[in-house]
Amino acid sequence: MDNEVTYADLKFQDSFKPQRIQEFDNSREIEHPAPSPAWRWSALGLLTLCLLLLIGLASLGILFFQAQKTNIRQLNGLEKNLSLQLEAIAVISKEKETIQSNLTHALQEMATQLCRELTRSKPGNQIYHACKPCPETWFWHEKSCYGASIVKQTWEDSREACAAVNSSLVKIDNKEEWDFIASLQNRQYHWVGLYQNPNGRQWEWEDGSALSRDLNSLVSGDRTGGKMCAYTYGSYFYIDPCTDKHYYICEKVAGLVKKLIAG
Repeated sequence: MDNEVTYADLKFQDSFKPQRIQEFDNSREIEHPAPSPAWRWSALGLLTLCLLLLIGLASLGILFFQAQKTNIRQLNGLEKNLSLQLEAIAVISKEKETIQSNLTHALQEMATQLCRELTRSKPGNQIYHACKPCPETWFWHEKSCYGASIVKQTWEDSREACAAVNSSLVKIDNKEEWDFIASLQNRQYHWVGLYQNPNGRQWEWEDGSALSRDLNSLVSGDRTGGKMCAYTYGSYFYIDPCTDKHYYICEKVAGLVKKLIAG
């Protein structure tokens, strides 16, 4: 009985084979339809459009980079022109400062010369004229101001007195200055900033510089016994112990001339 059932089943299954084959063939026909001509033209159009878009984008990119390159060249040119203009302005500014400095110096020289003439024009103007670049009661010569004391003091005290008014004991640099100092002395002895160094026995000025050879021969006398200092009278230096007392002359750098009003 089992054999009959099996045979029937097989026979039943075999009866379905032609139908499955037919259904498989139909499914293949449905899954792979043949492309139509309209679809091909549509795909070709889309491809052409994509190519045109790519070409357009490439053209825009080229134009953009060319424009950027042109802008960079223009900016470099502007930067170079600006640098040249700034350099020209700097040169003009420097020349202007030089011209102003030279003009100021020239005007100052003219004012100085005029003030010198005014101070020499009348007796007493050398001391009290308003344009004089020195304190009142001080004398003006070349680029220095000179103040003569009215009391006698030791050399050290004289030096301190000069320092108290922003000056120092007079230092004579040449014969012309010495002649001017002699004109201020009024037949009196005055300490100057010259002393004999106890170590080397050399004559030195208060600032440490040595006495010039042109003036060294004018030192009169050679005394020993402690620190020796020099005073001047007439055309010679004389020496005394620094503890002696004499009048003294202070010296300071002259300032700029003041208003040119006759006194």
